[in-house]
Amino acid sequence: MRKTEIEEMMEQTRTEYMKEKFAFFGGMSLLYGLLYTLFFYQSKMGINNILWVLSIIVIGSFLLKKTGIPKKKRTNIYLAGMILLGISSALTTSMFFYVCNTIGILCLYILFMIHQFYDKKVGGSLTYVKGFFVIAGNMFLSTFKPYSHTIAYFSGNTTARKKKWTAGLIGVLLGIGILAVILPFLLNSDAVFSQMVGRLLKYVNIWDGIQIVFSVLFGFHICYTFFFSLCKNSEIRGKETYRKKGNPVIGITSLTVIGIIYLLYVAIQITYLFLGIEKGLPQGMTYAQYARGGFWELLFVSTVNLFLVIIWSRFFEKHKVLSVLLALISGCTFVMILSAGYRMLLYIQVYHLTFLRLFVMWFLVVLALIMGGVTIKIFREKFPVFLYTTAVVSVCYLLFSFSRPDEIAAKYLVAQEKQLKEEDVYYLLRRPSLDGAEVLTQLDYERYSDRVKMDVFRYFSNISEKNKEMDIRSTNYMRNRTVKAANAFLEEHRDWKNLTEPYLDF
Repeated sequence: MRKTEIEEMMEQTRTEYMKEKFAFFGGMSLLYGLLYTLFFYQSKMGINNILWVLSIIVIGSFLLKKTGIPKKKRTNIYLAGMILLGISSALTTSMFFYVCNTIGILCLYILFMIHQFYDKKVGGSLTYVKGFFVIAGNMFLSTFKPYSHTIAYFSGNTTARKKKWTAGLIGVLLGIGILAVILPFLLNSDAVFSQMVGRLLKYVNIWDGIQIVFSVLFGFHICYTFFFSLCKNSEIRGKETYRKKGNPVIGITSLTVIGIIYLLYVAIQITYLFLGIEKGLPQGMTYAQYARGGFWELLFVSTVNLFLVIIWSRFFEKHKVLSVLLALISGCTFVMILSAGYRMLLYIQVYHLTFLRLFVMWFLVVLALIMGGVTIKIFREKFPVFLYTTAVVSVCYLLFSFSRPDEIAAKYLVAQEKQLKEEDVYYLLRRPSLDGAEVLTQLDYERYSDRVKMDVFRYFSNISEKNKEMDIRSTNYMRNRTVKAANAFLEEHRDWKNLTEPYLDF
């Protein structure tokens, strides 16, 4: 009686099974390499990102099914996040978000696979972190596996397989040899055929061919080694080993010293910053100067406090006093985050809104939410702080990404048009992202110099020229919208073309 594939797999390790069934696993990896090249070779960011996400989800699902791993509950949230990140990349022209979206997609995909491959329930946050490093290490150690498995497959002991591939290779070489003899005669026999072949040969570029081959091999290599490392790593269990924790007295005394200083600092923030009491400020310093200073220092201290609470609660034995002190540090951190946010708002009122200032405000919100989860963990040990943090970062990042901060900053500056200086306009022109470009068409440029007008005209000319030829892969909502706005602006301001020498070189 013939064994089923599942029975065969149960008698082997998963890595041995992959080698045995190389025709499937290697074929799927090669398919990924081809799709990866099709989507991204010489293409800008657009809907190709969505297609790429769908391809890795579908191919991953087939590979999981082949290894007999059923899809587990609550994993669709990872896949949904990946798809949303892919959509976000098709709605923006910001390289910052494109890179972050790609990193986010890969991280969510790895988390999805960690959930699938662990036979037992995954443990605490260190298990996830360890999983990332183990998978990366296994991928490095498995660098030659795709090629050794390929050689083993094609040089197997099966006579029928040898005969098949040998016959196929002989047939291809024979066909090329005959074609080399008769093709010149065919080209001379028909002018239309000769012209058509000549046109086709114009598009044949050896360097492009080499790049395409390497791109396909890269996709094949990454897919195969990644799945091979997962199979190799599947023997590791999700439960973390027990570690003896440190004496809580060490944690209590160290936090007591820190807590006293923090309480004094928080009292000063409430008295001088939030209530605005100027009495007692250093000589020569106004309240506005005091309020705008110290943002980056507070951001750094707040981030350190986050890790301080996580490490102290994990590596010291649980104690009521220690828990109270950790909660105190957390409370002081919330005040510091609030203080940093208030200082940044005051700074924005004077120096306007930019992408970086929006980003740090977003970061403060995320930091506060993560700190909230860590605070809950102090009193509820079973609280899944890693999953909570992953969810918070994912949701907040998606909201930030879909909001297109460059466009928000541009709209804010346009709303403050009467206060804008030339350097503010040049700030928008220098942004690598086109997300705020359409907003620039709404400015009244009559109050600016000819130099600004010329640079703005050249800015939109550059956008129009660089985006004339876009294929379906590069279809991007924001790019398409910006090109239409740029063409309309250029048509309306044709007379700006011959103004004075420009300042910027695009």
